[in-house]
Amino acid sequence: MNDRYLKLIKSVYANPSISNDGYRVISGAHKRMHFKKGEVILRNGETAKDYILIESGILRKYVINVNGNEVTTKFHSTGDLSIVVLSFFHQLPSGEGIVAITDGVGWKIGFMEFMNLLKSVKGLSEWERKLMSNQFFISEQRSIDILVKTATERYLELLSDNPELLEKIPLKYVASYLGVTDSSLSRIRKQILG
Repeated sequence: MNDRYLKLIKSVYANPSISNDGYRVISGAHKRMHFKKGEVILRNGETAKDYILIESGILRKYVINVNGNEVTTKFHSTGDLSIVVLSFFHQLPSGEGIVAITDGVGWKIGFMEFMNLLKSVKGLSEWERKLMSNQFFISEQRSIDILVKTATERYLELLSDNPELLEKIPLKYVASYLGVTDSSLSRIRKQILG
C-alpha cells in the first residue's frame, strides 16, 4: 500500500474514531481500477454495487430528463468519493448514471465489503452517518441554488470552487449542470471575461 493511497483513504474516511489500524483495514477492502474517458461506470437504472474513491480523473453523474436528455447533476474529481447514495445503501435501481469524462484511477469497494467493514471498523458507522447527512445537505443546497441563484451566480461559484476542474470538463456538461443551454453559457462566460 503506497502513501498516496493511504492519504486518500484517510482523507475520504476522515473520522477521529477510526484508528490507523482501522484505516489499514479499510484500505485493504478497496480494489484499484482504471477508467477510460467515456466509460460508463454506472448506468441509469442499474443498482450501484460499489462506490469509488478517485485517485485521478473526473467522473460525471447525470440523470435522464423527461425529454430523454442527460442532465449533469455532479462532477467528481481527484480526492472525491463517487457514489449514488440511495442506490448503494438501499441496493435499489439508480436514478443517476456515472460516466468518465477523463481517463483516471480509482479505488472501488463493493456493498458487501463495506457492510463487513461497518461491523469490524470502529468509527466507520459514525462516518457513514456523516456521509449521509452531508449528501442530504449538498442535494438540498443544490435544489435551493437552482431556484434562487442565477446561472451566472452558479457558474461563478463553480469557477471559484473548482477552477482547474472547469478547464477539463466539456462546456456542454457545465451548461447541463447549470441548467442552461450551451449558447447561454457562452454568453455568461463572455460577460464575465469582459
